[in-house]
Amino acid sequence: MNQDVNPWTHQLAYLCFFLAFVLSFLPVYVDPCSKIRIKYIDDNNFSICTALATGLILKSSSLQSYFQSGRQSWNSSAPHFIYDNIFIIPLMLLVSFVSFLILVFLLDCILIKFILIKLFKREFIRPLYCKDCNIPMRKINSPLSFLNWQEQVAAKIKSIRFEAWYCSLCNSAVNRDSIHLRAYVNTDEKFKECPDCQELTMVEVYSKVTKEIKPNTDGQRLVIHKCQCCFREETKVEVIPNGY
Repeated sequence: MNQDVNPWTHQLAYLCFFLAFVLSFLPVYVDPCSKIRIKYIDDNNFSICTALATGLILKSSSLQSYFQSGRQSWNSSAPHFIYDNIFIIPLMLLVSFVSFLILVFLLDCILIKFILIKLFKREFIRPLYCKDCNIPMRKINSPLSFLNWQEQVAAKIKSIRFEAWYCSLCNSAVNRDSIHLRAYVNTDEKFKECPDCQELTMVEVYSKVTKEIKPNTDGQRLVIHKCQCCFREETKVEVIPNGY
């Protein structure tokens, strides 16, 4: 019976899965002597997760049933179908779009946190190639010695995860100026950038609710961040919005 229910959505879903598989082997050409910061989803992973999420949505049973009922209604009376679903169609598209974004985020988290980092000690799927000589970049297992003091502190408190890569053909000497350094920023709100160190070295060390949330009234909490590099402290009163 599945073949009778929108076979084109099945075909598109498998096409998306195949596209994700092909993209995972597509090289990414980077400057061998560069430094980049990545705050959310790596662009190298986004296209793959997008293809996977699209395929999963196309394979979902609810979408299949909706398209099947819609096709039957359209065949019976096209104008009547549009009139009856003038609000349902935009709502369905909105739900599909939100589901798509959630799936992309979840797939990226699963691929990175539970597969790539644990097994391969890396945060992106596609292979890195040197854009100057078109050969694969080599990963440096321990990038700590290539970081400055502020970056070492950020790596220690896990506000940033660093990966270092180098091209064996472009650079005979491997040093900070001859590597491709990727900084993956932890978006946890407990980390802040220190104005003095200019790095994500401040961490939340104290938090206390000073004003409870009441109906129609926001709450407040006192938060203290301390730099683990220069020991600068910042005190801030944050508003806790009520749920009413």
